[in-house]
Amino acid sequence: MKKWTITPSSIDGQGVFATLDIQAGEIVFFLKGRQRRRCPGTRPPSLPCPLCGAWIGIGKKLWIDPLAPANFANHSCAPTIGIRGQVTFVALRNITKGEELCFDYSITEEDTSWTMPCRCGAADCRKVIRSIQSLPPVTVQAYLPAVPKYFLKVWARNSQMQPETGARNESSPPRDIKLFARSLFRIKPSAQYGGIGLFAVQNIKRGSVIAKWEDLNEELFFSWQDFEKLDDATREMVIDYCAQTEDGFYAPRNINLISLPWHMNHCCDGNVGFNIDGDFVAIKDVARGEELAYDYGLVHTKPSFKLTCKCGVANCRKRITGNDWKDPDFQRKNHEYMTPEIREMIDAENLKNGQGNKAEFPDGRT
Repeated sequence: MKKWTITPSSIDGQGVFATLDIQAGEIVFFLKGRQRRRCPGTRPPSLPCPLCGAWIGIGKKLWIDPLAPANFANHSCAPTIGIRGQVTFVALRNITKGEELCFDYSITEEDTSWTMPCRCGAADCRKVIRSIQSLPPVTVQAYLPAVPKYFLKVWARNSQMQPETGARNESSPPRDIKLFARSLFRIKPSAQYGGIGLFAVQNIKRGSVIAKWEDLNEELFFSWQDFEKLDDATREMVIDYCAQTEDGFYAPRNINLISLPWHMNHCCDGNVGFNIDGDFVAIKDVARGEELAYDYGLVHTKPSFKLTCKCGVANCRKRITGNDWKDPDFQRKNHEYMTPEIREMIDAENLKNGQGNKAEFPDGRT
């Protein structure tokens, strides 16, 4: 059961509305659509462009031309949802069934010449919406952590008060070398899996973040229709490296500059998984020199995806498919390590079957 539906809105045109009660912090939907890097038309400052007015910013000179439901999400100065990472819409507070799912458009805009009249009707309506630099600290703090990382940095550069995120003002002194990120892994030939793999160069404790989702080359979602427009060599890279779903695939903005975690091999008993933010995390203690690998069933949902596995572990499934995530035993073992997208699909199916909004297991783990 979907958490949203599209119906007429008192704010403007059509809007997105909750079809059930949603808890604060819960994933509501994902931003999907084609990546855009420049406006195809021209517009005077402060006037909306008819070609790109609905685009949603996700980075520096980088937008998504959104598909439903995001393209119907209205602005509100008292929003019910925000954006975590780049594409994950989450509830800012507990939301009641029937409430409109709105976000503050300012958190995805950095053009200081941009304005938009607002008629959201909220008690604290700002009347005119401007870029994120215009938001007061108290507003940004209220939205955290559901403010896109890039735009939070833009805001921080122009604010006297910093959010509790580690971001610094341009006038701050240079960072100390002690804060420099230490190396956790490197690429080496993999004797176990063949080809190359990712190996730990430090001891890594269970639960440690190995790579944050938003740092993985601005990972974006593309449709299989987009895939057909690629040349053969690029398609091969997508098949070898990118997470595949029924609707499309997640890929780095520049596949020629993929970061190291994209080189991780599959293992049916891997030592890496995902947290609720989509970050790669260690799900076991990892010793220095050990290869980092994860179960591709935690991320792939394209039904036609198939991989012959030779990982050699005792519980090797021999054949990995895009349907492994549907298996109840696989869910029982791996639910807490799956990508947030798959967790949402499982939770939605459980709701549909009257089993609550989380996967529940005999041992009490959820």
